[in-house]
Amino acid sequence: MRSYLVGAALALAFAASAGLGNASAGGAIPYDPNLVLRFDGIGNGHGVGMSQWGAYGRALDGQTAEEIVNAYYSDVAIETRDLSQQELRVLILDDYRAPAIDDSYAGSNGLPGLISARGGPWEIAGLCPPIEAGGWVELQSYPGEDKYLVQAFNSGRLRVCQFDMRRWIRLRPLSESTTFKVWPKDTPQTSPGSGAYFDLYRGGLRVIVRPGGTLRAINEVNVEQYLRGVVPVEVVHDWPLEALRAQAMAARTFAVSRIARGGVDWDVDDTPFSQVYMGVNAEEPETDLAVFTTAGQVITHNGAPINALYFSSFGARTENSEDVFSAAQPWLRSRPDVDAGGLPYDALGPWTGWSTSEFAMSHLATALAARSNTDVGQLRSIDFSDRSESGALRRVTIIGEDRQITVAGEFFVQVFNVRTPRELGLLFSHNFEVVTPGRTTPVALIPGPDPGIEEGSFYYPQTGRTVSPQFLDFFRDGGGIATYGVPLTTPRNEGGKLVQYFEKARLELNPELAGTPYLITLGLLGSELTAGVSFSPDPANTAQGDAFFPETGHSVRGAMLDYFRSNGGIDRFGFPISGQIAQGGLIVQHFQRARLEHPAGFPDQVAAANVGSELLQGLGRL
Repeated sequence: MRSYLVGAALALAFAASAGLGNASAGGAIPYDPNLVLRFDGIGNGHGVGMSQWGAYGRALDGQTAEEIVNAYYSDVAIETRDLSQQELRVLILDDYRAPAIDDSYAGSNGLPGLISARGGPWEIAGLCPPIEAGGWVELQSYPGEDKYLVQAFNSGRLRVCQFDMRRWIRLRPLSESTTFKVWPKDTPQTSPGSGAYFDLYRGGLRVIVRPGGTLRAINEVNVEQYLRGVVPVEVVHDWPLEALRAQAMAARTFAVSRIARGGVDWDVDDTPFSQVYMGVNAEEPETDLAVFTTAGQVITHNGAPINALYFSSFGARTENSEDVFSAAQPWLRSRPDVDAGGLPYDALGPWTGWSTSEFAMSHLATALAARSNTDVGQLRSIDFSDRSESGALRRVTIIGEDRQITVAGEFFVQVFNVRTPRELGLLFSHNFEVVTPGRTTPVALIPGPDPGIEEGSFYYPQTGRTVSPQFLDFFRDGGGIATYGVPLTTPRNEGGKLVQYFEKARLELNPELAGTPYLITLGLLGSELTAGVSFSPDPANTAQGDAFFPETGHSVRGAMLDYFRSNGGIDRFGFPISGQIAQGGLIVQHFQRARLEHPAGFPDQVAAANVGSELLQGLGRL
């Protein structure tokens, strides 16, 4: 009930403030490099089609999957088709180079060039006789050539066949129980310490040698089996069944509409650019039931499967397709998404309100000038006033000395997220307002002017709190609100020491350590939030480029490691206390003092979670 009230309050608060003190509806903002801006938004995703969190809210309200589908897609029918023999080609691996045959280099991502079979017999079609479960294929590249040595072994480690591959091979299952583990697929563990990864697939595999000598792997799988690895990743598997069934219908329709429309070799990939697909090890009984009970059900318009777009959440109204993408589609119309009381159906979701940090307008000028497609010369103004029926940003007009351009709101989101410093935060949708200090009081670090505020402190109007003088230098030197977030409490005594809570941290004063670098330290919020949760250790033999910490028995790797190292390392985050975990559409990793996370499929969007806010909410103090 707490999350419902918090979500509803945030949604209503945003709606109430949408027309106050913002620059979104007031014409162009003249360029001033020192002008402070902040983006306040709601939702996550493009807003076109079905809201996943909205479907969740509608299911809780008693709506059926069919009612949910018809609430989001206009002028459609739900048809049942025989898809029992319909195969889908899913791109699961690309640009991978296997280890060299002469051991002169390892696999391009540090992982071996192996594909193993489990559960049943298999073959390399036309090239190798049937092999029982437990066998595997080893791929080795010839340096400087677009050629691979292929060796197949049985479960007794005896080589069954060997040949050179210049074009492609097809690994074919010979029973429904056969699955293939694709070892070069770089994924998080299914659960900490499990030793299992999201790299196990039903159906067959086609492995292709690409120009330049890299490999591409395509999972050739029945549509219904494919959905078993999609639905539990796109939504939470223990949601109400009707929400899961609606997701299954939308995901199936999206996949069917892409057959023979994708690349030359594949129909969809396994990332959010198509649909997130994580194979057998993502499957859950609840989502399997949703897939089975909607088997063959496809959403159609005039008898043809629609482009069944969907997204996480967007607030009180969805978008018209032409306001976000190029074409108007009759089934993708802007529709209200509120209950009888006017509350958005997605009010229970985590995206009911978000903000970037405050930043100087010069950051936008730098981001726009970074690429020729947005460079306008000396920036003169930016206009955010072109809004869609839902109130979201439709287009942005950018005027410079050299030219004037207009870009889609979704494109502006990408420009901001990719080209501005990560500490500014991310835009999770194009449904945001532009706040400027001249029109409203921003979330700003300004001297506290009110009577009673301690001298030397700094005041944040958004929370009505100050950064205490005892912590102020540490706060500033560590990066301020970009690192720690805004203060949430006044300084208080906890466990015999003075502490102050911030969105992302708890600062602690240690007088006994005066004269050392540890007079002020960061509290172990990550450990406290996961108290009672057991995370099995990672194997100590990490892949090349990973960092293993024997102190806690866990590794940090990939984009998480880059973020960890460039944002303070152990001093800021502490040691890792878990591996990387797939959780609710995010990849997360817990540390002693923090939690790092990024959306599944977007490792370049790593950010530190608001663990301070979460801890206080859990204690009922926020």
